[in-house]
Amino acid sequence: MRAIAAADADLRRGVISMSHGWGGLPDDAPQPGDAGACTGLLIDCGGELDPINGMPVMTGVPVSIRPLAADAS
Repeated sequence: MRAIAAADADLRRGVISMSHGWGGLPDDAPQPGDAGACTGLLIDCGGELDPINGMPVMTGVPVSIRPLAADAS
């Protein structure tokens, strides 16, 4: 997924914090500068479920980040 990142001195090194509930639909072209990024793309809905409410686990999701090539859009 594509997202806009910025450093935050209040976060521990190696930690990423991202609000959920933003971004387009999964099949839409990514527009992180306009609509944000859909964190649901990071979740495996067929994977681990919360034992109380049955929702996919949405915290502590391991991710890897890298800069997007300057010529990519």
